[in-house]
Amino acid sequence: MWSGNTTINMNLDAGSKTVTLNSSGAISASSAVKLTAGTVNLSAVNGINTNGNLTLAASTISATNTTSGCILLNNTLDTAVTVTTLSNSATTNGTISFTQSGNGTVTFGTVTTNNNGKDISLASGTGGMAINTT
Repeated sequence: MWSGNTTINMNLDAGSKTVTLNSSGAISASSAVKLTAGTVNLSAVNGINTNGNLTLAASTISATNTTSGCILLNNTLDTAVTVTTLSNSATTNGTISFTQSGNGTVTFGTVTTNNNGKDISLASGTGGMAINTT
């Protein structure tokens, strides 16, 4: 796990590989930055992309936040996307927002927030959306 905040300062393209970012602080981008990978796994303590600068282009995504801050993600991929986990157990904020702005259909697995009264927003462009329930 990276100690402190993790700030992405440039576009990252890992092709079809997996990118995993674990931060003991927040994960953010300093300006409009795109992270492209087959799979993106994000784990933070104080928020993921709270400033909205980080855009993803990935077919499999998971994001977990634990203490404070929101999860704010936008994915631009034009093919099918699976969001395995969006989990925010933050006691401060706790909001989750995911937008699939690409044309790919997005399928959601587990989406949870432990903070009562905090919003979960899931949106899809023209590709459609499926939410799996258990």
